[in-house]
Amino acid sequence: MQNNKVAKAVNYAIACSVITTGLSTGVAIANEDGANEVERIAVTGSRIKRHDLENASPITTVDAEQIEMAGVDNIADLINQLPAITGITNTTRAGSPTSSINLRGLPDTSTLVLINGHRAANNASSGDSVDLNVIPPAAIERIEILKDGASSIYGSDAIAGVVNIILKKNYEGLMVDYTYTKPSEEGGERGSFNLLTGISGDKGSIVFGANFYEQQAIFSRNRNRTSITPIPSSAIPSGRATISGYKGLDDGSIVKTGVADDAATITRANSAADLSGYTTNWESYNYQQVTSEIPDNQRFSMFANGHYEISDTLLFNAEFLHSDTQIFETWAYAPIFAAFEVGDLTWSKDNKYNIFDQDIKDWRRRMTDSGAPRFFDHNTQFDRLVLKLDGEFNDNWSWSGKVLGSQSRYSQTYVNVVNKEHLKLGVGPESICAQIEGCVQINPLAEAGQMPDEQWNYMLTDVQMKGRSRTHTFAFDVTGDLFELDAGAVAVAVGVEYRKESFSKDPDGLISDFQTIGGANLQATAGDRTSKEVYAEAFVPVVDKLNMTFALRYSDFNDFGTDVNPKVGIEFDPSESLKLRATYSTGFRAPSLQELYQGASESFDFLSDPCAAEDAGNTASTAGCSVQSDPALFQFLTITTGNSVQLSAEESESFTAGVVWSPESLEGLNLRFDYFNITQENAIDNPKQYFIDKNAEGDPLLGNRVVRDANGNISQVDVTYVNLAEREVVGVDFGADYGFESGYGFWKIGTELSWYDKFNDQAHPEAEVVNRSGTYDNSSNAGLIPEYKMSYFINWSFEDWSLELRGQWLDEVKDKGNDDEVVDSYSRLDLNSVYQYSDNLSFSFGIDNLTDEEPPVVGSEPSGIEGATYDLTGRAYSFKLKYEF
Repeated sequence: MQNNKVAKAVNYAIACSVITTGLSTGVAIANEDGANEVERIAVTGSRIKRHDLENASPITTVDAEQIEMAGVDNIADLINQLPAITGITNTTRAGSPTSSINLRGLPDTSTLVLINGHRAANNASSGDSVDLNVIPPAAIERIEILKDGASSIYGSDAIAGVVNIILKKNYEGLMVDYTYTKPSEEGGERGSFNLLTGISGDKGSIVFGANFYEQQAIFSRNRNRTSITPIPSSAIPSGRATISGYKGLDDGSIVKTGVADDAATITRANSAADLSGYTTNWESYNYQQVTSEIPDNQRFSMFANGHYEISDTLLFNAEFLHSDTQIFETWAYAPIFAAFEVGDLTWSKDNKYNIFDQDIKDWRRRMTDSGAPRFFDHNTQFDRLVLKLDGEFNDNWSWSGKVLGSQSRYSQTYVNVVNKEHLKLGVGPESICAQIEGCVQINPLAEAGQMPDEQWNYMLTDVQMKGRSRTHTFAFDVTGDLFELDAGAVAVAVGVEYRKESFSKDPDGLISDFQTIGGANLQATAGDRTSKEVYAEAFVPVVDKLNMTFALRYSDFNDFGTDVNPKVGIEFDPSESLKLRATYSTGFRAPSLQELYQGASESFDFLSDPCAAEDAGNTASTAGCSVQSDPALFQFLTITTGNSVQLSAEESESFTAGVVWSPESLEGLNLRFDYFNITQENAIDNPKQYFIDKNAEGDPLLGNRVVRDANGNISQVDVTYVNLAEREVVGVDFGADYGFESGYGFWKIGTELSWYDKFNDQAHPEAEVVNRSGTYDNSSNAGLIPEYKMSYFINWSFEDWSLELRGQWLDEVKDKGNDDEVVDSYSRLDLNSVYQYSDNLSFSFGIDNLTDEEPPVVGSEPSGIEGATYDLTGRAYSFKLKYEF
């Protein structure tokens, strides 16, 4: 495989004739600047310092001015508006405790996030990606988004591309600002305070900044789109049970028939102790009246950057970043589905409250009796320290040695979840409960909100889980001009890197014993790895106006083995106004420590059992079915564990090609066109349906992971992570921006459009290839992939005023989880202005979602929307005061 990769790269270098340039778009989306810089600098995607900021890969840049003009409090909210970002996007504004980035719709594990060009510890909650919440927007100098594979430069994870967040390092003086945002509807108020200060001298400088941010919750009931769920729950406050030998009448009353085939689904009607206290008339529960759609959020962060010139050829640099984030989520009251839980929660016929003279397996209840719903309190602390020495020798050569330490820690408290151990005893026989100190008999069909205090106090509990993710890196590299050709110097960069990573989760006893309901049940996770890597990169000016770049990285991981990844790029400038370029590269993603070492984790998934077919056992796909299973069953217990024995790396190939044209006849106009193609093989997933299908076929290896009871029904599915999935993403980026002077100031307008022609997704080799472009599927790794996604802006500045209108448009999609129901297209406008009152003082005013556009209805989502992509807050007004001393 490794030799094949290098051969393909060499063939590409020889055959390439179509070449492209990357794009840096206009204000509010991205910015192409620095074209006239003469200082050599390295940009994301290369470690070679060049005069030309553009290299062979497409790069989008978002600078500090754009971030400030956008008025965002979380950088993920701004980045996720870019057309190149789509799919499952986690953001705190969408109810997630972390924020991540999905380039090209691929999972966030396929996008590498760097801080100042170096790795950071993955978030300790999932262990799969960096949490962008740890970085305050005011600390950012610029964000460079490389929309191309970059494993040859940075190693693992850079399959879809790289997001490089560059922090401020040069500032003199003191700046303070405060921003307040108030939505027009209830909830969601936000406040942010920033401090930035810096000093510099002949030998060095230091910059320090701090941020405090607070956001109030938006409850589902406070927005029209989310106040009523399209998927109500059968776990209701008055309880629900299915009993045999009884029948419901038209008026809802219940009579005992004694006929085994008769069955009635009943709930509590009143406090009567006989059958008149029950009815068959019941309504599903709308949990959206309780939940928070956007959680309470508090964050404190601080950073420092400094450098000191030890000598004319030796520079010491240090970076520090600390963040402390508190997320407080409100979930619905704990639901109990007794028949679907691990373990036996049968309501015993010998329980003091059971008047039906039978054991009842299928009973359900919503625990509203305590008056307090479930609360999830997430606390994340992030720390990062980098020490670096930079040196120069022989005029045009430089070296850099660095030590990096980074860690993410989290604690998660689940409040008002059900203690399954106590519940089992409480609904069990009265005689057994009487023998256990503190045991309280429980009535699952008590009147809504009327369960006695001693019962729900015995059932409900608080549990906690902690985790940690660490990364330590040691790296050394050298770069410089190797020799001269007629067209210029051949520049090279070579380096070595050693990295040690660790990840752990430590749940308390009830969680690890699978004894909670309404929280999370999983066992402890602990794993670590080391990697050793060597890379080389070269820039070759072949002839005048034609350059080629080459890169190669060798990676050796102690847990899965080695990988080699090359990259070839070509740049051609036929004229000053036209630039063509293209790249070909291979990439890889090492299995995450979570995927390798995850302890057993419980979930209940909606899946289909082929053995439920009437002809089960008589077809090739059901050859392993001994009897027909119950066709009414569709939700099954699954236990997922890591796979440290068999997992290998994900592999990818990337190709980009395009053109940038700045016509001389119309100064200020820039046009961009880029083609991209990413194929991903051996993608890691835990395809639960695949294991069930193999069991139905009678597969002796994979089929034994499905456990069936005596009736042939699935009682448990034991799954693990495997290398099975394949994906192919093909599309085009188009961009344009135009800047011009008028008698009333400077104007700049621009747009970016991404067309996703194909997003082919194959869950396993025997599965159907599904084109997910233009679809939404909450059960897939792709999420929401509109065929077209566009951003646009109009920016005007005149004397002391700046005004900007930003827009976003997403094409309609088909909801695969709701019979291909169309999810409407979506657009929003944001308006922001800045007035520079004096040299020191400025005021900003903004209106987010100017037209108060509601998110479209997504019927397959319990909340009724897809909050990671569409804005729920509605119209919001912001005011900012900024003062510089």
